[in-house]
Amino acid sequence: MTGSECRFANGPFVGKKLGEAWPKMPTEWAGTRADPSAAFPLLVKFIFPEEKLSVQVHPDDDYAARHEQAAGGRGKTEMWYALRARPGAEVFVGLKPSVGRLSTRGVVPACRSLDCVSIFALTTEDATAVLAVAQGFDAEDPFSRRIADRPLAGRRCGVPYGAQMQFFGDEEYARLFDQAIARVESLGGTIVRIDFAPFLDAARLLYGGPWVAERYAALEEFIRRRADAVHPVTREVIEKSTDFSAVDAFKGLYRLTALKRASERVWEAADLLLTPTAGTVYEIGRVEADPIRLNTNLGYYTNFMNLLDLAGVAVPTGFRTDGLPFGVTLVGRRGTDAALLEWAGRLHRASVQRLGALDLNMPPPIPGWQPVTDGPSGSSTAAASSRR
Repeated sequence: MTGSECRFANGPFVGKKLGEAWPKMPTEWAGTRADPSAAFPLLVKFIFPEEKLSVQVHPDDDYAARHEQAAGGRGKTEMWYALRARPGAEVFVGLKPSVGRLSTRGVVPACRSLDCVSIFALTTEDATAVLAVAQGFDAEDPFSRRIADRPLAGRRCGVPYGAQMQFFGDEEYARLFDQAIARVESLGGTIVRIDFAPFLDAARLLYGGPWVAERYAALEEFIRRRADAVHPVTREVIEKSTDFSAVDAFKGLYRLTALKRASERVWEAADLLLTPTAGTVYEIGRVEADPIRLNTNLGYYTNFMNLLDLAGVAVPTGFRTDGLPFGVTLVGRRGTDAALLEWAGRLHRASVQRLGALDLNMPPPIPGWQPVTDGPSGSSTAAASSRR
């Protein structure tokens, strides 16, 4: 497609604009649920940036109706999704909300009963602002839940026993985590060592238990028709799920329930968990040569999150001597999203001076900003005296 009006440059719709071609698009392009009589609903672009990308601001319907009638008078919303990134490419602050807090309606499922839409941002204030807009109960999503906000009872940060920590030979990551622990203590946190075993055992269920069969359920029809189109590693993991029986599924549920009960003892001793986001970082070539084992290593501190119904915020806290980033994740029980964001924001600002990978200083805290609870069912919003 080319030109200011985005006309097709070749193919069966050559010369036509999207709106003109949309009603005549085949099912393979438009899907089975789209209304051909309506305006073109969605455009997906695959981009391959090698440099920093500019910030873009698009008009809403009201502004477009008043000022951009020549372009159709319709506003535009946009979402960016990172499909793949080089090692060291930074996603700066990551919020993994409580399961069910954000609707998954319209999301291509992976493991539907556990799927959770995450938020990536440059700062925790931005992540909180996005959460305030995106969250909410969705009656049309059977997995949506009304999540009441829960404060952190204190500042006790649970860190796994030394023997349960894994850095996979990365001594610099181990050193950077020790620095993060010291920084948390300087901010008023108390470090308590906890037994991480229930969390590790739950993590093993995600791909080693019957939940992998749920991933097959999401792709079953496609795999049957186009198995050759599925990445070989993905296909290898998912196709093993057919070995699980209904009996195995119930045994897995019983095991997970027991692990949830065991993990409750940890929450009696700690108000939140503090772990590395990952124990190390790998070059793409190494992952491609040994994908399953190394990806399992990368999920050592995270694969239990949704199974145990937890929330988490990941923030960068330092860099290795070769410039590759290191970060930690603060983990809390369901509903502690806002409280974790506040703590993570303090740690983020105390740890780094630059804004992500940009050549910019971290912005000063927004005056008066704090996560507050004033919405329906205890929904959290971001309060600030000024956002400009």
